[in-house]
Amino acid sequence: MLIFEEANGTSLRKEVGMIEPEKRFGINNIGLVGHCAITYSKQFNRLDELVPNDEIEIKTKTGTYEFVVVQTFVVDRSEVEVLTDKKKPFLTLVTCTPTGKKNPKDRLIVQAKLVHKS
Repeated sequence: MLIFEEANGTSLRKEVGMIEPEKRFGINNIGLVGHCAITYSKQFNRLDELVPNDEIEIKTKTGTYEFVVVQTFVVDRSEVEVLTDKKKPFLTLVTCTPTGKKNPKDRLIVQAKLVHKS
């Protein structure tokens, strides 16, 4: 799947988007957002199946980044502090929950820590 440097309606209809495009893989807590819709853009439909110790690989122009899931949880859509940088590089995946509900107020969060860069 492609990662767009913006998270807007156009990009999210196609793939996933970076919430804060100024952040860099391997340095910051990178937030990626994707839909889990029933009708279209299903990139994150199975996000709720990730559990601690699952591996996530991201390939960019600057390298390949391997992350390991450390936690999953649900927050209100207003709780943006999940995107705050940490002492180490992280990946934070975000989607609406529950799937199929119109304008859900909650977000499913999957956080993973960087374990290797090549």
